[in-house]
Amino acid sequence: MKLEMNFESIFLGQSVIKYQVPLEVFVGLNELYETQKKHLPNANKQLAGKIPDEVSLFFGGKSEKMHQHNHVTEDVLTWFYSVFDHYLKWNKTQQYKMDINSIWVNEMKAGDYNPAHIHQGKLYTGLSSVMILKLPKDMGPEIVRSDQPMNGQLLHYGKCCGAICNY
Repeated sequence: MKLEMNFESIFLGQSVIKYQVPLEVFVGLNELYETQKKHLPNANKQLAGKIPDEVSLFFGGKSEKMHQHNHVTEDVLTWFYSVFDHYLKWNKTQQYKMDINSIWVNEMKAGDYNPAHIHQGKLYTGLSSVMILKLPKDMGPEIVRSDQPMNGQLLHYGKCCGAICNY
């Protein structure tokens, strides 16, 4: 897999970078979830979301709630490591040891949500990412700001894959 960093950045008190996901990573994660979701470990006890359908694809951390496991390919893990590494270098973060803690899928439906929460590593720091894997064709009417529709923008009813990297 070619690791090319196509990205856009904005600063919101902290850098937020939007990366273009290689097609093989996107397809690989979707196929893994769609073909194995009934056999993947339930991730509800590990996550803050109020979402019934949360499954774990990778867990490399330490927890009494979940055992270590890996269902993703080496190419997918390599891509996540390269993106987190790029993010840290972009922000001139030095002297870090990077570990991917977890990768999971939230399949969200109407009424499901993620409450405000933080991600932290060993030093109260952590990186988090969100990758939208599927969205419904119709997100329904924009209720609050028809002049600035936000339906389908991160706060959505769909399926997403998240990853946490501790450094």
